[in-house]
Amino acid sequence: MQAFDVADTGFDIGWDFARFGRALDRASSEPGLLAGYRAGREHFRVPQHRPDRFVSKWLQIRLNAFRRRRIFDHYVTSAYLRRIDCSVCPIILISMTHAALTETDWSVDRINNRGVSARALSYESPTVPTDGSTPASTNRSVYRTLRYCDP
Repeated sequence: MQAFDVADTGFDIGWDFARFGRALDRASSEPGLLAGYRAGREHFRVPQHRPDRFVSKWLQIRLNAFRRRRIFDHYVTSAYLRRIDCSVCPIILISMTHAALTETDWSVDRINNRGVSARALSYESPTVPTDGSTPASTNRSVYRTLRYCDP
């Protein structure tokens, strides 16, 4: 993974938000992000695609990583998120929900927060746990966690 150019990365994320017809909070966004969003809105007068939950999550985690200045590996795509999705939380072993606004809703998180990769969401590290599993994940090894989720 390479360090990213803030203006270019922001532009790309803003462009993708416009391409998928997603609203972007302009008050809390940076100039590069807003420039990409404006350019995308001009280019795509109507949204080009209807985002499914994987595209929506991909947009969300890219934006969050960008705002926190975390590196976001280009291998993590909506197709990759679809591939690693599972029905049972690999950390606390309960059935996951989607958009229920509860702790059982699926999430995307790094399962290896140690070492160099702690600053990056890379394709070697994310899993799909529930929102409420973060405290439990620190008590389980990466390999023990992954064996519960078969992508």
